[in-house]
Amino acid sequence: MCPSLDGPRGKPWLPRPSRTSDMVVNACHAIVAATSLHQLTEGVAVALAGELGDCVIVDASPDGEMTRSVAGPGPELAARLSRLKPAECPLTVASTRRVTPIVYARAEDRTLLGHLPDGRTAADALHVTSVAAAPMTTGREALGAIIIARGGNTVAGACITFNELWLLAEIAGLAGAALAARLRRGQGGGAG
Repeated sequence: MCPSLDGPRGKPWLPRPSRTSDMVVNACHAIVAATSLHQLTEGVAVALAGELGDCVIVDASPDGEMTRSVAGPGPELAARLSRLKPAECPLTVASTRRVTPIVYARAEDRTLLGHLPDGRTAADALHVTSVAAAPMTTGREALGAIIIARGGNTVAGACITFNELWLLAEIAGLAGAALAARLRRGQGGGAG
């Protein structure tokens, strides 16, 4: 028999899950359940979009060739952002080379996310006001990065906080561990 979830005076023993905890659970599920690199990157991007960022970009390169998944903006803009080369995204390059999370609470450098084929910066197309990146690491090596970008009309608030950067870094670390495990098993990245 299952004990009641209600505590004294009908209040629950455990706090109700927040949207943030749902997002973390969804991201962790995407990481653990992925059977391909594409499933992992796409699942993480979708899980984080909306709650943590207006746009989420996941760049992964476990076997040398970079792949990108984008979630959050409309389908046309997401498709254009997906076609950008991660190596031409200064924020991805900086986060993976430094192997450290980076946050720009006020994204004044409009080139951080690269340029679209029409010449506009991705940051301008997304109306970015705040941006952060965390590397997917295997210790000292980065296998990619997760980027969150926010605009002024976001539900989560305009500026990305250090607490949110920490949360992003933890999720990116889990994704890096999953990518490293795939490599050890000889599965590589696989576009799948």
